[in-house]
Amino acid sequence: MKIDEIVEKLKTQQLLILPIENLDEILIQVSILEDKDTLMSDHIRILKWNSIILIQEITSKNEIAIRIVESIEHASKFVSERMETYERMWDGCGCKVNYYE
Repeated sequence: MKIDEIVEKLKTQQLLILPIENLDEILIQVSILEDKDTLMSDHIRILKWNSIILIQEITSKNEIAIRIVESIEHASKFVSERMETYERMWDGCGCKVNYYE
């Protein structure tokens, strides 16, 4: 799937879920600004395409979740919060990541 099609769809919806098979094709079309291994759910990435900032995650159903965020600062905060949730999962709190918020 072309990244411009993804961005166009994300203008009308908060989150786009795609098959995992599209990941490599998506990643070669963008700049990867940050890539963190969650150690539990693959990687979470901050991506940039033109002036658009995106966050890409892998869901528990092994799908790609992509969302647009308004700035790199918002993206960094989102990723930090996700990583804190994963850290708590290691601590045994039983936290679940909600990819849809």
